[in-house]
Amino acid sequence: MRARSIGAAATATLSLGAVAAPAVAATILFTDFAGVWSNAKGAKVAYTGAGTDEAQAVRGDALSKSSYVFSGASDVSKTLGEGPAPFRIGAFTYDDAKVSGGSITGITLSVSTSVVVDGVNQGLGNFVYGFEHWETPNNAHGVNGVCGNGERDRDASNLYGCADRVRATLLKPAELIKIDGKYYALDISGLVHDGNPVEEFWARENESGSADLRAQLRLVTAAVPEPANWAMMIIGFGVAGTAVRAGRRRNILAT
Repeated sequence: MRARSIGAAATATLSLGAVAAPAVAATILFTDFAGVWSNAKGAKVAYTGAGTDEAQAVRGDALSKSSYVFSGASDVSKTLGEGPAPFRIGAFTYDDAKVSGGSITGITLSVSTSVVVDGVNQGLGNFVYGFEHWETPNNAHGVNGVCGNGERDRDASNLYGCADRVRATLLKPAELIKIDGKYYALDISGLVHDGNPVEEFWARENESGSADLRAQLRLVTAAVPEPANWAMMIIGFGVAGTAVRAGRRRNILAT
């Protein structure tokens, strides 16, 4: 487990302008992926592993507990000019168990990574996700025999009770990174399951469901933006990302 202290808030831009112009394309290393869970709503949880590559938010006890888990990815090396290929920054896992005493309805995950350009550490890149949780009744049948996921009660997806729904939304817009006078956006793909971007999934009772968290580095402009346009760019990336995610919405069953 790697430990590092990270903050939930961060600046919108990582300035890497101090990096000397390389003779070849710059190599960027994303390392030390770490997570912090916070702001649980609806029920009390226990936070463990904050600021490490294995952060958890747990409710319940040793006999029966549900948990939200962030597992940081291994280091990722990218070379400028190789194209905006998405890369994995970590995994989200929901361990679904029957727990008494209420359920969370939402929680926040902050993820950070150290950014190293040609061997020089340039600081942290930060992403913030918001999770919405719908805990379906454990001891009740679906309305008219149909659960919230639209499938029949006691079908495969609802065998041990109606499946629970988890939704994820990116709360923090894309990071802008400046390298050699050019600006790059660190775009977040959100949740990816079996290679497909998703915004939500349904988790079977007494099982675990996982999805990858991915990002990609994309050239935005070779020119230095004016301060007035800077905020417009950042807001624009956030709106565009929301539109893309909405267009790719797809339900999956976590197994």
